Amino acid sequence: VFQGWQGNPEIELLSGIPKEDVLILSLSADTNYKSEDFFGGYPWIYCTTPNFGGVRKMYGNIQGMLFEPIEQVKGCLKTAPIGIGMTMEAIEVDEVLYDAFASVSFAEEKPELESFLRQFTWCRYGIKSENCIEAYKLLCENIYNLSGTNLFGTKESALCTRPSLYVKNVSTWGNEEEIPYDNDILIKVAELLIKNY
Repeated sequence: VFQGWQGNPEIELLSGIPKEDVLILSLSADTNYKSEDFFGGYPWIYCTTPNFGGVRKMYGNIQGMLFEPIEQVKGCLKTAPIGIGMTMEAIEVDEVLYDAFASVSFAEEKPELESFLRQFTWCRYGIKSENCIEAYKLLCENIYNLSGTNLFGTKESALCTRPSLYVKNVSTWGNEEEIPYDNDILIKVAELLIKNY
């Protein structure tokens, strides 16, 4: 079993091993799934690496999680994988994305976003609520709408910063990256969810 990550494993390495003895976990398949050549025809699994680095910010691509793996496994491209998997580095945030990806693992067709959200909110909150669905629609339209990658968020937690009015990063080597959405959306989401209690 090999980790497919940043150019590894190299084809020269694989060429000495029979294909039936190899399985590659493409850890970043969701960031390059339109590539024409995956691992020289060796069997691989379409993986996502959510919460990369144990990030704490809400972030992601729910449309990509619901649709891209099915496209690959169904063989819409030249080199379809033999399965779907998650290689998460943390699981404390973005549960809706985990559920989306997990549900696709057993699906035969691409799910519709609204029907997925109805099932997800019913299972998560134990009630059928239009407020919950509306809250998650807001999240999907404004926060979980990142295109081009399913990797989630920045690599540092704002909860770990030293007190300051001008925090841009946690560590001296960390990324200076602003939250790519309006925080007021989260207030609207919270208000909708609270209406059920």
